[in-house]
Amino acid sequence: LLVSDTGNNVIRQVYYSADLEDYAVTTLAGTPMTPGFANGSLNEALFNSPVGLAQDIFDGVLVVDLANNALRRSLPCATRLLARSIFRRICLVSCSRFSPR
Repeated sequence: LLVSDTGNNVIRQVYYSADLEDYAVTTLAGTPMTPGFANGSLNEALFNSPVGLAQDIFDGVLVVDLANNALRRSLPCATRLLARSIFRRICLVSCSRFSPR
């Protein structure tokens, strides 16, 4: 399950850990508490108030990056800008996974 953590400017992954015998949360993309706009690998990408996620037909994940007025597509190897426009009252929520195409 992927979650856009708006307040921390990151994309989180929630998964079941057999080792812990419980659910765990990890940061998948972005740097916690570091708002910004940067494309690149998942470790280099920066978001500023990601508010929604949706999976596209190619197993990419679309990220609504509200404060950057951008719709971005995330893949395992990179996050890049898809379109820039002003988003208002957008509410997209979907669980997905990152996988290579």
